[in-house]
Amino acid sequence: QCKELQKIWDANGAAIYEANREYKAKHGKEMDATAKSKAIKGATTNGVFNAGAYASNLEAEKTRRDAQNERMANKMTRFEREEEVRWQAQQKAAEKKMKTEDLQAGYAAYYAAMRQGEQEARAAQEEENWWDKAGDWLSDQADNLSNIVTSTWSALKIKDLRFTKLESGQISVSANRPAGTRLDYKVSVVDEGFEFAGTKYNPSTVGNITSKGLLKSAVSKGALALTGLVAFGSNMWKFGRDEEFGSPEYWDATVKNREFWVSTGVDFGVSVLVGLAAAGVVAASIAGFVALGVTAAATAPLWAVVGVTVIVGIFIGMGVDALGIPKMAKTWLNGLFTNP
Repeated sequence: QCKELQKIWDANGAAIYEANREYKAKHGKEMDATAKSKAIKGATTNGVFNAGAYASNLEAEKTRRDAQNERMANKMTRFEREEEVRWQAQQKAAEKKMKTEDLQAGYAAYYAAMRQGEQEARAAQEEENWWDKAGDWLSDQADNLSNIVTSTWSALKIKDLRFTKLESGQISVSANRPAGTRLDYKVSVVDEGFEFAGTKYNPSTVGNITSKGLLKSAVSKGALALTGLVAFGSNMWKFGRDEEFGSPEYWDATVKNREFWVSTGVDFGVSVLVGLAAAGVVAASIAGFVALGVTAAATAPLWAVVGVTVIVGIFIGMGVDALGIPKMAKTWLNGLFTNP
């Protein structure tokens, strides 16, 4: 019996060996010991070993393990894909954030440069030479200043002329000057355009003489000369400011420039017309008040009348400038000379 058992064991061992060899030849390696032991148990029924079953069990275990490995591989592949998608999403988010930050930094740099430029421009403007600022202001106010100067000069000359209302209704004209100089003083007043050579006048006559005197003063030789000089100097400043004084470019921009002479002529003409308009308004007012019986208009000091005329002229000049009349006239004349 022992020999029979030994024979069976030898046969089973040979069958197991052969099955293992075939498995290795087929798959390139042997099954591990745990799987072999499990296969032997599965191939033994009621103590009887079945070599074919053993080989089938090995193959079944191989198939099971391959399926398991495939599932694990699929699971890992899916996990890796999900990780890849997550990583790409994170990269995109990081790139978007970086672009946003770069854009914001660019905007910040741009606005900082803009602010710096504005600050530098303001600083440059604040550091502008006081002489340039004074020149600009004088140039803009040249007409008003010339009218004030000429009117002040005229007022100083006629400030001693006195008007006194008499009981007869007439107005006495006298000179508040020392005896012996009054006649010469009245002559100088006549030279200023106010022809008060006599001593007594009707209120209407005083009003007429004053009105005529205002109009004559507006176009007197002195007033015209000063107005022309101011217009010339103002435009020399405006047209030649950006060039070095005395350089060829300076003369090209000023006296050799047609637009310079057009601007000077318009400024001169507008200033004269504004002066005449102001004198006309005040003269008409005096005549109107005298006609209404307000003799105080005729007895007002001449220097005060001249001062009122200056103020009226300033307002008229502001209105003319606000309407853009000088600018339109210059543009029209320049166009006329350019396209004859």
